[in-house]
Amino acid sequence: MQADLHILTVDEYQCSFVSGNSKKRPNIAALEAALKISKTLENCLLNERVRVCIGVSSGKTHVGNLGNHQLRVHSIVGPLISNAKKLSALCQIINGCSILADANTLSMGDAKQAFVVRPVERLVVENDAFHGIVSSVYHVIKENNVEKDEWMYELEQQKANGRFKDFESAFSIFEQSSITDDVALEKIHESQKILQNHLEKYPEDTFTTNRILKVLETICDRSKREGRVSHALSSYRTVVKKSFEGVTNMSNLVEIDSASFE
Repeated sequence: MQADLHILTVDEYQCSFVSGNSKKRPNIAALEAALKISKTLENCLLNERVRVCIGVSSGKTHVGNLGNHQLRVHSIVGPLISNAKKLSALCQIINGCSILADANTLSMGDAKQAFVVRPVERLVVENDAFHGIVSSVYHVIKENNVEKDEWMYELEQQKANGRFKDFESAFSIFEQSSITDDVALEKIHESQKILQNHLEKYPEDTFTTNRILKVLETICDRSKREGRVSHALSSYRTVVKKSFEGVTNMSNLVEIDSASFE
């Protein structure tokens, strides 16, 4: 396993993990490092008004030194860096979230079983061929470890680690394809019930749950006028835009559209 750290600006750092002879997959190593970095920085910045936002994207890319014998620059050629930056930008507006990973990162190996994660949004990212695809985005919360202790405590840990299973079940409606509009509407109503029950159990999860409920409600309202429910579900994604406020300070802001459909 080879890992490289690059300091891009005073508040932007880039870590890359490349598979080698190590048995550990690079996406697993990246998620473990993200959790450790997030925890360390949050402890250091406990009394500061600064947020830690990390985006993790995985896939095939070209990594190496570009240049000649006089000047060489370590480079990553591929869409992973721009994908990770999008995830980091989206992370800024999701309450209580420090790490976001794309679906590809969680689909490689046993990553989804090794970590406690929950889907929170849909975002357009680029695949290995630089084609834009809609991907589910996951909040990475912690490693899925259960300490071997008294059985009651172990049971509580397992229950806590699995608290988002119902939420993920409701969110999976966005990933289903080739279903009729009638079936799609039925599944929307099922997902709404699951999310409302989730909200009653975990009222602290209001921001993300209400956001998804609002999206489903919008799709239902649009279906009454236009139909195409199944297509609206599969094409839904959040749009991340960057703009500059003012000419003098050039503050880099992130604007998030509430929803986007095709």
